[in-house]
Amino acid sequence: MEPTPLSDTTIYIASIDTAWNTELCLRSVDVRDSGHAYQVVVGDCGSTDRTLPMLVKMLNRGLVDDIELEPRGRAHAGWIDHWLSTCNTDYMVLLDSDVEIRQDGWLADLHRARSVHNAAFVTAAMEDERLEATKPGVIMARRPTVYCILIDVAKVRAVGRSFEEWYDGPVGYDVAAWVFLGLVEAKIPYAVMPESWLPSVKHYEAMSYGKNLVQRRAEVRKNRSKVMVRVLFYRVGGRAGANILLMWRDIRAKLLRARRLRATLEPGMSGDERQELA
Repeated sequence: MEPTPLSDTTIYIASIDTAWNTELCLRSVDVRDSGHAYQVVVGDCGSTDRTLPMLVKMLNRGLVDDIELEPRGRAHAGWIDHWLSTCNTDYMVLLDSDVEIRQDGWLADLHRARSVHNAAFVTAAMEDERLEATKPGVIMARRPTVYCILIDVAKVRAVGRSFEEWYDGPVGYDVAAWVFLGLVEAKIPYAVMPESWLPSVKHYEAMSYGKNLVQRRAEVRKNRSKVMVRVLFYRVGGRAGANILLMWRDIRAKLLRARRLRATLEPGMSGDERQELA
């Protein structure tokens, strides 16, 4: 029998001083694909918090297959270069350490899109044109997001370029965005997951983007609190704990929708009008 793409996939996660986020990412991957056939590799860029002890625990529990250490640091493009050259499976997935997997079958969905479109890579979404902090004054075109992306290793290797050299060297974490914009410009086939699939992954964006520091502090504190609570639910309840969190998310969303609906109902609106709006 031909091996399934899932058993021929390596998931790579780069981490630095993001112990809570990385633990949430690893636990969510394990919960959503328990007994997985793929490999999980974490590359650490010299963390000084509790990331390394946490990773060792995850390794001992089978949630991680390998830990790669780069104490002096390594830019994201450098990790991609390294992993593309050393990956021993046909496919690889890049996940940001601040991503939580929230849907069963997420990886199978990515592979299905890859197969249907004969794609060299599949991205979770496209990001709109915006000013890019890693290249001051330069506006990036619409390009693939890099927080969750599936790669056909042979097809991307065939492009024959070093990711670190593609856009003036490893200027920062988000240089990977320039890498995948470059792949788009090279006109190799790629696919974008439908918007309806996006709830499968949650990206705690403020944990990694270099926004204005004063603004970012509040965002980081808010997201860090959410992440810590979610990690505790995963630790205590495993899959059940994760599903309780999802149920609460759905209930909260319904309550917010109901609140918005009530806010739109004017006092003089007729019953028929209210029913039509509802």
